[in-house]
Amino acid sequence: MTPNKFTPEQLDRYLQIAAFVDDKLPNPIPKNTPAMFKILQILPDKNTYKDSDTSTAKPKIIPTSRQIGIYDFILLLMLRTKPQTRELVYLKNFPHTKSYRSLKRLYLDCSHEKLRYMYKKALLEACKIANIHFKEFINL
Repeated sequence: MTPNKFTPEQLDRYLQIAAFVDDKLPNPIPKNTPAMFKILQILPDKNTYKDSDTSTAKPKIIPTSRQIGIYDFILLLMLRTKPQTRELVYLKNFPHTKSYRSLKRLYLDCSHEKLRYMYKKALLEACKIANIHFKEFINL
């Protein structure tokens, strides 16, 4: 279920989901290996928690189709934004969400409050683009 009008808070939640999905997607396959038509490995391997007797085995987390749809939407939306906006949003959210104080180390001339203002302004710009071109993103 998608909203009629995007707000910066909703877009920020979508960015967090996209960062989670980006972390869980497999790496690109090198050109030298034969192509397998699998996007995600769904089959359990020998190290999953069901097949293993040890307590060190981790469950395999697979993103849902809704999460992958949100990831695609965010990728298409970020292509339409300005490069400065895209860079700030990428540094804040990917690969994991960072605080404004840790982001300040990358922008030495800005305080964390100015970075917060710039990030909210960037989200507002992206919301305007998403609200205008939403049907184009869905129809692709």
